[in-house]
Amino acid sequence: MSGRRPVTMDYATQSPFSDPGRHSDWLDGTPADFAALRDIASGLVFHHWGNGDPTDHGFAPSRFPEIDLRYAEAMLGRLRELNPSLAAERRPTERILGCCRDFTLLYVTLLRHHHIPARSRVGFGNYLVPGWHLDHVVAEVWDGSRWRLVDPQFAAANPLPSTSSTSRATVSWSPPTPGAPCAPAPWTPPPSWSPPTCPSPSSAACPTPATTSRWTWRP
Repeated sequence: MSGRRPVTMDYATQSPFSDPGRHSDWLDGTPADFAALRDIASGLVFHHWGNGDPTDHGFAPSRFPEIDLRYAEAMLGRLRELNPSLAAERRPTERILGCCRDFTLLYVTLLRHHHIPARSRVGFGNYLVPGWHLDHVVAEVWDGSRWRLVDPQFAAANPLPSTSSTSRATVSWSPPTPGAPCAPAPWTPPPSWSPPTCPSPSSAACPTPATTSRWTWRP
């Protein structure tokens, strides 16, 4: 391992996936505000299976290849064709067909355009379908002092459904300290649950960031 340098990433700058490219000018009029950008991102994608058959909502089968768009530049180009106003409320067919990954990528693109550090996180969410932990992609945003998880598939004013009493609209966590219980916040454990103790921060007894949802980051 000698001679290797740690890899560092500047999450305030675009990656090849999030780079808006020739559509960068289209983002100039958006506000540098977490909630406002989340509202914009939540209205840019129509989930290709979460709302049933897209053809029932007016999408022609010829639109299905939009699901395979991978780069923000291509997504923004298609969105610009469908409606030249980025901030306007869009009809379902004025959005691109996609999934949670696409909501998140576009939100990250918007944040980074304003030099706000942001990145995608991949894991399993227990707040989408009761009783299920579905694979899911959310954003993590640096608020100036800590990273916060934000699900841009839902508008800022729309609290997420949850199996606990705590809203998952915005979730954040801190690594456990030695000797402290590994209960995640804001998750509410059932009455029969007792948290394990953490002999060390790297111990296998200390699940992070949470017992109910495990997330890992990607650019």
